[in-house]
Amino acid sequence: LQVMQVTGSNFQLEASQMKLCHLLDCDLIKYKTEITDIVSCASKELDLEQKLRTTEEEWAEQSLHFSQFKNRGFLMLDARYTVNLLEMLEDSQASLASMLTSKYIGPLKDEAASWAAKLLSVSEVIEQWLTVQNHWVHLESVFSLPSTKKDLPQEAKRFASIDKTWTKLMKKSYEIKNVIQCCHGGEPPKTATLTHLSEQLEFCQRSLTTYLDEKRKLFPRFYYVSDTVLLAILSSHNDVVEVSKHFRAIFQNIDSVLLAPNEEGTTDCGDSSALNVISEVSVERTIQDNAVSMSQDEFTSFSESPLWSGGPAITAIGAKSAEGEVIDFNREVTMKENVEAWLESLLTVTKETIADKVYEVDRDIKNGTTVEEIAVKFPCQVALLGFYLQWTRDCELAISENKLDRKALHNLARKYTNIVSRLPAVLNKSCVKEDPVQLVKLENILSLALHLREVAEDFQKKKVRDTQDFEWVRNPRYYVDEEVIKMMVSEYSMVYGCEYVGCDVNQIITPIRDRFTLLFVHTINQYSGVSLTAESSVTKHEMAKSLSGMCARFLLTFHCSNGTTYNCISKILTGLAQEGSWGCFSEIS
Repeated sequence: LQVMQVTGSNFQLEASQMKLCHLLDCDLIKYKTEITDIVSCASKELDLEQKLRTTEEEWAEQSLHFSQFKNRGFLMLDARYTVNLLEMLEDSQASLASMLTSKYIGPLKDEAASWAAKLLSVSEVIEQWLTVQNHWVHLESVFSLPSTKKDLPQEAKRFASIDKTWTKLMKKSYEIKNVIQCCHGGEPPKTATLTHLSEQLEFCQRSLTTYLDEKRKLFPRFYYVSDTVLLAILSSHNDVVEVSKHFRAIFQNIDSVLLAPNEEGTTDCGDSSALNVISEVSVERTIQDNAVSMSQDEFTSFSESPLWSGGPAITAIGAKSAEGEVIDFNREVTMKENVEAWLESLLTVTKETIADKVYEVDRDIKNGTTVEEIAVKFPCQVALLGFYLQWTRDCELAISENKLDRKALHNLARKYTNIVSRLPAVLNKSCVKEDPVQLVKLENILSLALHLREVAEDFQKKKVRDTQDFEWVRNPRYYVDEEVIKMMVSEYSMVYGCEYVGCDVNQIITPIRDRFTLLFVHTINQYSGVSLTAESSVTKHEMAKSLSGMCARFLLTFHCSNGTTYNCISKILTGLAQEGSWGCFSEIS
C-alpha cells in the first residue's frame, strides 16, 4: 500500500494476481529513496513481529511446577523453579517494553501492549501467590498442633476454611499447570482469591500473635524465640525431651535436666540409677534451627513412661551443661504445670541454687578452704567466683597493710605464685584427667590464677598503698553480703545475676579485655547500653560474652541482616527489658 501511495500506481496485492511487471511499470528507480525507507521499515517490523511471536510461543507452553507438601499432595509451588519463572517474566516484560518504545511497532502496538499487560498481571499473581503460600505454610505448621486448636478454637476453625480453599486452588492449578491459564483471567480471578486468602491469613496471624504475646508475658524469655519454636515448646507441655531441644535459646547453658527416680526406683528413661539425664541435647543457639542428639531407645522408653498418661508429676532435681557439668538443685522443680510455669520455676531454682553455692563458697573461703578444694567441691563458675572473692579480700588486706608492712604486697604475689605452682599438680592427677569437666574447670582456674598473679606483681611494682588507688579499683572485685552478690569496677557495681553458665566462662584475659570491662561497666551504669567499636581483629562478641559470664547474666546474641525488621528488634528488646537479660546485636548498622 505504501509503494502504491508513493508511486501513484495501483495493482493487485493478491499472490495469484500480482506479477513482477506490475512493479516494473511503477518505475521504482525513480522513487529509490522512498522505497528504501519502506523496505527498511518493513524489515524492522518483521524483526519485531518475530520477537513477539517467539514471546507468545514461549509463554503459551510455559507451565507451573509443584511440590509435595507433607503427605497431602502437590499443594505448593516449587519455590526454586517459580523464582526462575519470575526472572523469565521479567526478561520478557523488558523485551516487550523495548518493542513498545520502537518507532516501527505501529502495526503490532496493540498486540504487544496486550501481551505486556498480560505478563505483568501474571508476574503480580505469582509474586502474591508465593507470599500467600509462605504465610499458609507457616500457619499450617502452627494450627496443625493440637494445643493451638485447643487454645484458639475460633482461629483454628477459620484456618480450616482457609486450608480448604487453598487445597482446592492448588489442586485445580495442578490440573491446568499452564502459566497463562492459571494466572490470567479465570472466574473468579486468581488475584481476588489470593487477596481473600491473604486477608484471612493476616487475621489468623494477628490472633495468634496476641495469644503468643500473652504467653511471652508469663515467661519473658519466650520473646527470644520465633513463633514456630514457641508453639513447638507450648505444644510439648510436659514432654521435657522436646522442650529441652530449645533450652539453649532460653537458658545460658542448661542443656538438659536430671529427673528424680519414679516410684519403682528407676528414672523415666529406664535407667536404674538414682539420677539420669533425660536428654543430652547439644543445640546451637539460633532463634530458627535446633538439633537433638538422642537415641531412639531413650525416646521410646521415656515417651512410654506412665508419666505421659496422667501419672505422677515429673520432677527435675538437677541440670547439666553442654560441657557435661552437673549441678544439683536446692529444691525440686515440678514439671506437671503449663510449660511456661515450670520453665520459670526451673530458671528461678537454678538461680537460687547458684546463689546458695556462692554463699557457701564464701563461707568456706573465710574458713580457710584452699583453692584446690574449692575447685573439686563447687561448679566451675562458683569455683571461679570463690577464687575472685578470695583474691579481693587478700588484695585489700595486703594493700591496707602495705603502709606498715613493706612486704605485704610481696607476700601477696608470692601466695598466688604458690597457687599457680600447685594447680598443675592437681591437673596431672589421674582422676582429673579422666574427668573432662574437672579438667576444664581446673584449666579455667589456672588461667585466672596466672592473671591474678600478674596483677599482684604489678601492685608490688607500682607500690599501691591505698584501696582507693586507681590501679586497684580498676580491676573487677567481687563482694558478698546478706542481700546481694556484686562485682565492682572502679566506683560502679553490677549485680551478679546467678545465671548458670557452666564451664563456658571464657577466661582468656588480656589487656584489651581489662580496658573493655572498665569502659563497659562505666557506660552501662550511665546509659544502660553500649555501642562497641573496635578493629576487626578484636572479637567484640567474645568480649561481651566474657563479661556476661563474669556477671552471670543471660546474653542473647542476635546477628542483624537486611531482612531484620523493627518488629523483630522491638520484640527482643521487650523481652530484655522485662527479664533483665543482656542483648548483643551485631551488624546493627
